[in-house]
Amino acid sequence: ADTPARARRLVGIVGYLGDPDLAIAALTKLIQLVPDDALARATLAELEVKLQEAAAEAVRSEIAPADSGS
Repeated sequence: ADTPARARRLVGIVGYLGDPDLAIAALTKLIQLVPDDALARATLAELEVKLQEAAAEAVRSEIAPADSGS
């Protein structure tokens, strides 16, 4: 993905596949090629927030059963 057009296509394909790690890599590459791409930046930020929320929920679900048994 050495051109903005290729990077945008890659972002679309990876988004369709649903792999968050690949999506982050593709969006990061697109932002490197087109630093003022506000949509790519917003999409990357939204994806990172969703991943952080999912990780926090996973931690809460691991802690909750231990706390309720006390």
